[in-house]
Order: sequence, then structure tokens, then C-alpha cells
Amino acid sequence: MVIADWELPDISGPELCRIVRDKFAAAYTFLVLFTSNSDKKSIAEGLAAGAAVLAAAESWS
Repeated sequence: MVIADWELPDISGPELCRIVRDKFAAAYTFLVLFTSNSDKKSIAEGLAAGAAVLAAAESWS
């Protein structure tokens, strides 16, 4: 399981998801991204990159 923020120091969350999916394709890794981006385009990008769950800040309260 990988839990990461969308905005990391040297890489984006979706980019991290793509790397994990490419390098560890043989074993499924559950990926969770936390983000303040709640627009549909960002959500689609995160899910398309391989995140299983995308948690937006607005949904936390």
C-alpha cells in the first residue's frame, strides 16, 4: 500500500502512481492519493494514473 500526497517535492502523485504501476506490475499495489484538487480533470488524472482512491480535502470535513 502506498499513501501519498498529490504534491511531492520532486514528483507529482499521479507520476508516482505511474512509476509504481510500471515497476511493480506483477503485484497489485493499492495507491491512495491525498489532494486539494477536487476538479473532475484532476480526479480523472489521478485515477487514470493508477490511484485506487483519491481523497480530496473538501471531503475530509
